Amino acid sequence: MQSGKRESQPVRRLALTSAVAGVALLGCATPAVANQGAADLNPKQSEGTSSTENPKLAAARHRLNKAEAALTKAHQDLDTAQEEKAKADSDKDRSTRIHGEKRTAYNQARNTPALTQAQHRVETATAEHDQAKAAFDRAQQEVTRLEHLESGSGATITELTEARDQAKAALDHAELTTASRRAAAAEADQLRPQGTAGYFKHKGATGAYNILTDSGYGDKTHGSIQLGQSGDATSIDQMLETLQWLDEANRIRTAEGKRELQVSDTLMAMAQADADWSRDNNNDHARVFPIGENLIWTSPTSGYNPFDYWYTEEKGNKVKGEGETGHYENVINDNYAFTGFAISNASNGMMTMAQTFQFTAPSVTRSLDPNLYWAGNHNSSTADYFQDINDYLNFLDNAQAELTSAQAAETAARADLDARQRALDAAQSGPSPSTGLIAARSVRDLARTNLDVADSNLTNAQAALTAAQAAVDSDPDVVAALRALNEANDNLSKANHAIALADSNLATARRNLADALAERAAAYQELTAALVSGGLGVDNRPVDGVVTGTPGTVISQTGKPAKPSDQRIVPQAPAGGPGRLALTGSDSLIAAAAAASLCATAMGAFAIRRKVLF
Repeated sequence: MQSGKRESQPVRRLALTSAVAGVALLGCATPAVANQGAADLNPKQSEGTSSTENPKLAAARHRLNKAEAALTKAHQDLDTAQEEKAKADSDKDRSTRIHGEKRTAYNQARNTPALTQAQHRVETATAEHDQAKAAFDRAQQEVTRLEHLESGSGATITELTEARDQAKAALDHAELTTASRRAAAAEADQLRPQGTAGYFKHKGATGAYNILTDSGYGDKTHGSIQLGQSGDATSIDQMLETLQWLDEANRIRTAEGKRELQVSDTLMAMAQADADWSRDNNNDHARVFPIGENLIWTSPTSGYNPFDYWYTEEKGNKVKGEGETGHYENVINDNYAFTGFAISNASNGMMTMAQTFQFTAPSVTRSLDPNLYWAGNHNSSTADYFQDINDYLNFLDNAQAELTSAQAAETAARADLDARQRALDAAQSGPSPSTGLIAARSVRDLARTNLDVADSNLTNAQAALTAAQAAVDSDPDVVAALRALNEANDNLSKANHAIALADSNLATARRNLADALAERAAAYQELTAALVSGGLGVDNRPVDGVVTGTPGTVISQTGKPAKPSDQRIVPQAPAGGPGRLALTGSDSLIAAAAAASLCATAMGAFAIRRKVLF
């Protein structure tokens, strides 16, 4: 027996060395195996000495199990993606075919004799118009040539006539501009004294305008309003002053996590009316309009801020649970969406400030008459509102200057027309034209008449075509065909989307398969290294070049679930502890086979990745 063991060792060394050499020839040399020569094998292990399992081998088994599971799933996902791609291709072909059929059916439904005849008439009228235009152009060129010959280097009658006509058109435009500027200047003169009411009227906010000017809209407040007067809430300067406080209100609301309020024309007018009334009536609320409102009365001082009281002081009251908090709650009420603000100065130096609030604007459901307050209302940010007011002031300031400029332009245009007309009159009073020029002008005039007729015929033909198209498009059969075509368009669009999605899923599945093959190859490499290092137990021998991670597990070299024809079941380890190591000459060959297998797997993964990437 001793002699048999000694004789088996050289054979084992030779087998391991040859296997390693075989792996190297395959182009997948693994240093961990290549450095493991026969001389490195533990003689005691080769003679059947007991040894517990190497932890590296257990880890390699676990990694291989995971890699095999991932590879199986990757194959399944690829199969599913290929099936989905095939179905998407089939659906796309079917949708394309149906779309073509519906398009043909729609075109046939619209191809009525009346529509075809109308289209033909438009084509004929277009051709006749083009011919008439070409004939007129030729005749005009001949007239121009002869006029140049008879007038020497001077302008021709035609050219002078065209110049006169252009000057007349310029004067017509100048007169229209002057009329528009005159109306604007008159409007500016009328609006300026009305202060903010003039602003509201100019922008079409009739509800806001009526609140300030019509006692029927605010009979209680109407008597206190002094339109446009200095210090009154309806002064444009006072309204500009309010915008800083509207910004301050929004700054506070933003800090509190509330939405910003928009400025409303109607709420601005209500605030102005209420501020003026409060100024004259013991600093009380007018309670005329369906709004929320904050009021404050003070003597104007530098640095004064109404929100020091409405917000800061009353927020402290809210925290302490005592004192007034209504103004604070108005400022931060998240249900409010729109606001207005006004400042009114009294003759005794006191100042009244009012801020109005509303949930919705226009809020026709909150007023007795839907047209009472909110007609023509505009809502905007404070920045936009400020810009709009400045544009209005520029209109007031520039209206008279623009009128003066327009009047000067009109005077110049009239003088130019007079000069052009005198030049034409002088040319026409010169020597009589030759017989040839007279004949050319007659031909030109006839060509112009023919062109006018062609223009009219083309216009009529186009109108008839439009009517014929409308009649066809309203036909029930055409409507049904169009509906079917639109449905086919939608289905084709969905099919194209499905194709794109299927292509993307298929590419992803191929990449995942390549990654899974690469991971299994790496797992094989790790397991092979563990085998060569002497960590294989007798009951976990590699089967067909693939090592099982758990006794009884079936693994195939293909990467897919093993078929009955290519699988072997590793027997369970005997009771009483882990398997014992007993390397033989064939163990080395098995290790080399595993390495060769991982090389093939890696080559397969590379091939798939090339397919995906290129």
